[in-house]
Amino acid sequence: MVHINLTRLVHECELQMNERDVELVEKRHARLDKSTDSILVMAPIFSIISFFFALTLLAAIIYALLGRKIPSRKYSIIISRTVADIFTSALIAAASLFANTCSASYMLLALFLYICTFGVVHLTSSHCAVIVLRQISVTRPYGFQSICSIRRLSLVVGFTWILSIMYCAAYAPMITVIVNPSKGDRVCSYHTCQRPLIIAAIIIVALSMFTIISSYAIVMAKMAQIAKSEKLVII
Repeated sequence: MVHINLTRLVHECELQMNERDVELVEKRHARLDKSTDSILVMAPIFSIISFFFALTLLAAIIYALLGRKIPSRKYSIIISRTVADIFTSALIAAASLFANTCSASYMLLALFLYICTFGVVHLTSSHCAVIVLRQISVTRPYGFQSICSIRRLSLVVGFTWILSIMYCAAYAPMITVIVNPSKGDRVCSYHTCQRPLIIAAIIIVALSMFTIISSYAIVMAKMAQIAKSEKLVII
C-alpha cells in the first residue's frame, strides 16, 4: 500500500497553482455540491412516490385476488415484482435520507450497483416467467391449471428471489469498497476482484436486455402469426 502525505501534497499543489486555478477548482466543487444537494433532495421524493404507488398497486391486486376478479396464477409473478419494487423504493429512500453531502456519491454508486445486480436479475426473471405463463395459457389452455400449479409458481417466485439475492450478495465486497474506498486493497482489490465483477455485471446486464427484447419479439411474432391464421380461417 502506498502512503501519501496529504499535507505535503496539498502544499505542492498550492505552489504549482495560481489564484485563477484555485478559483476554478472552488467553483467546480461548488457546482458538484449543488448537484449533490439536488440529488439528495430529489432521490427520496421520487422513491417515496414510487413506494406508495407500488404499495397501492399491490393492495389493489390483492383486493382483486381476494374477490376472484383476476387469476391468481397469472398475477403471482406480478405480485412478486411489485414487492421487489416496494423494497427497492424503500431502500433508495432510506439510503438517500441517511446520506450526507460527502457520502452521496458513494451511496449513489452502491445503489446503482444494487440495481444492476438484484434489480436486473429479478426484473429479467420476472419478465421471462410472465412470458412463459402467457405462452402456456395460450398454447395449452386446458392444461394450464395443472402445469402452472400454485406450488410450482411458488417455487419459481422463491427461486427468482434467491437467485437475485445471491447474485447481489456476490457484489458485497465491491459495495463495501464503494462505501469505504480505504478498504479497497484489503477487501476487494481492483485487478483480482473489482474488474472481474464489473465485467460480469456488464455481461449480465447485456444478456438480460437481449433476453427480454428477444422474448417479447418472439411473442409479438407469434401473436401476429395467430392473428393472421385467424383471419385466414374467417375468410
